[in-house]
Amino acid sequence: MTIITAAADEFLAQLHNRMPVVLEPGQADRWLGGDMELLHELAEHSPEFRAWPVDRKVNNARNESAGLVEPRGEALGRAHP
Repeated sequence: MTIITAAADEFLAQLHNRMPVVLEPGQADRWLGGDMELLHELAEHSPEFRAWPVDRKVNNARNESAGLVEPRGEALGRAHP
């Protein structure tokens, strides 16, 4: 498994300076072939990610519970033009 990241869009920049790039299985050959234009295409057509606050305990790997990722507040809003 590989995680590809790019500079965060305006929404995710509230949380981090990088964001995941979603690469579909059919695009793997282009990516592995060094097609850098693909990265620009993927960034332009990335899914609308959602975010919400979670328990601070999620930051400690010793804590293991499905409840750690339960929303602990309102979802962060995405600005719509």
